[in-house]
Amino acid sequence: MAYERQWQAVAPKNFLADGTVNGYITLADTKGFKLRQTVRVTSATQESVDLIIKKVDIDKLLLSETESSGGPVNLSKFLLVDGATVEGLEQAKKDIPFEQAESNTYEPEPVNAKRRILVDPFTGDKYDKNNPLPVDAVVNIDNINFPVSKIPDIFNVSAPAADTAYNFVLPINTKGYRIKVRDNSSKFKTFWAASEINSKYLSHTRGTVYVKENMDLTAPLIVFFSVAKGPQTIEVEYWT
Repeated sequence: MAYERQWQAVAPKNFLADGTVNGYITLADTKGFKLRQTVRVTSATQESVDLIIKKVDIDKLLLSETESSGGPVNLSKFLLVDGATVEGLEQAKKDIPFEQAESNTYEPEPVNAKRRILVDPFTGDKYDKNNPLPVDAVVNIDNINFPVSKIPDIFNVSAPAADTAYNFVLPINTKGYRIKVRDNSSKFKTFWAASEINSKYLSHTRGTVYVKENMDLTAPLIVFFSVAKGPQTIEVEYWT
């Protein structure tokens, strides 16, 4: 269904940290939330309150009591332990002056054109070499010899926190494996020891499927990884 005049409702999202005295709340992501949108903050111990979004970051919202209010709203009583959540209410889009809309979408000299660009739905950032467009692709390469895989298997590994070393174990006789972040919603690293999380690692952009082939393990192998933003689920497929 297209929403030309309405903002869609955003399902309740759990806080990842306690609310702050200056109106900031932290979420896994802020996808779906819009500047000047009315949201509802709720917890098990506090009365629900409707507030206005004053700023949208990749994982934080700044909330205020009214659009014109310059002062912060105290959200410190909305606690993680009490199941604090925020949801977006379905509502009419907020109008902006035509001149401002034109200014917001016009790229000045030397381009001199209305912008038509793809943006990251999780962050609103432009796609570029540092934030590449996630893609799915199948690449067929002939004439490569590696140990024949016979039995595939899949398992998932939870990564609740960012920048924390997690691991999984590949069994004896593994011929190859591949790993990815579910929903392509975070960058990730792979490394060979927990102590190397910030020193010796491979970094992977969002949407990457990391593939390792031509293996023939004679002993179990521990693979370490971390995510740039938690919580995440790591999907692992391997062959023996």
